[in-house]
Amino acid sequence: VIVPQYGVVKHSPLVDNKYYITLTWEDNIKTLLKDILKGNENRDDLCYHINKGSPEIDNFFDFNIDDFSNNDYYYPVKKYPVATSLGCSYGKCVFCPYSIGKRSFVLKKEKVFLQLANAFNKGYSFIEFIDPNIHINYLLEIANYLIKNDLKVNWIANTRLYEQLLYDKNCELLQRSGCKKLFIGLESYDQKLLNDMNKGILITNIVKVLENLKKHSISTHTSFLFGFPGETQEQATRTELFIKDNINLMDVVEINRYVDVLGSNEITKEYDVEKVVMRLREYVDNHNKAPSYYNIYRLIIE
Repeated sequence: VIVPQYGVVKHSPLVDNKYYITLTWEDNIKTLLKDILKGNENRDDLCYHINKGSPEIDNFFDFNIDDFSNNDYYYPVKKYPVATSLGCSYGKCVFCPYSIGKRSFVLKKEKVFLQLANAFNKGYSFIEFIDPNIHINYLLEIANYLIKNDLKVNWIANTRLYEQLLYDKNCELLQRSGCKKLFIGLESYDQKLLNDMNKGILITNIVKVLENLKKHSISTHTSFLFGFPGETQEQATRTELFIKDNINLMDVVEINRYVDVLGSNEITKEYDVEKVVMRLREYVDNHNKAPSYYNIYRLIIE
């Protein structure tokens, strides 16, 4: 199963392969699924099983993935995209479209291991896990598999500020298996605001996790969110100061402005959100320790 980013489906190198279908995931996220599958399952049947998170869906997929290196989206590195799940394994952040009434479906690890072995055997040296979020325990299982089977690849993934990353041995394991970058949404450095977001992380863990990842040469792509309903100037300032004080611990820093994904009531702003966002984006862009998202792939190669 391949879940490309927005706008990629129409450019997919699989368009010449008759065994594929384009689905709409709960009318929101476009998903490309290769339907070699067993029997003559139609679109409605497949959508039904996906939406229900049925165990039967695990039997639908064939994991022979075509060469994606000719697609502009995957420039400048030949990457092999792997999805271990549909949806987010946490799924509770109130601002995130992945968490609005969606149930995550996670593939059995043996299926994912097969994808990784196929990628390595085809000569790929760079794996991108494209799930919105992979649980750290799943990532540690993947790391153990790669090391045990001597699959020498580099890989990146999206995860969360899990407490397991506080332990040096876990970060060391990820690094040895080829982990080069983790995306971690931090959003704020104010505990009350994080609680309001239902983010499920503690600010007391943030610096230690970033230090551990930096120690083991794992780049971090972090995100911060300003303008969440009820956020005060004081809370925003606290986050801004944290970013500036700890910029050397973060490689890619993404500064976002809150958008009401449900399109409900007008957001009441407690401060000039746009001004803060633009100021921080300029600061991040000008900082020599904060390369652009595009250039992070060059850093991984080098």
